[in-house]
Amino acid sequence: MAAATSLLKLSGSFAKPLYAVGSLVLFGILFYLLAIF
Repeated sequence: MAAATSLLKLSGSFAKPLYAVGSLVLFGILFYLLAIF
């Protein structure tokens, strides 16, 4: 159980930065496509 809770905490701490990076990449691709067209 302790390992599972620690894994959940680790995944929770990694989820927010990954979500922020993913949204930044998506916005970058959208602006890149808009700049092309």
